[in-house]
Amino acid sequence: MPGSFTERYKINQLVYVEETRFVWDALEREKELKAWTRARKLELIREGNPTWRDLSLDIIGDASELG
Repeated sequence: MPGSFTERYKINQLVYVEETRFVWDALEREKELKAWTRARKLELIREGNPTWRDLSLDIIGDASELG
């Protein structure tokens, strides 16, 4: 999407994800995480995904399989 955060900062990998049952819980968690320092966010990622593996492959599969 032109002008989006992911385009502007060349984001191409999903390294952290959380699931919630309700959208309001997700919005509250997002606000909480945004208030954290970068160091604390990086530690959260390292705890759950120490190799920084692309987690989008778990969600949508390998893009080469789509075409």
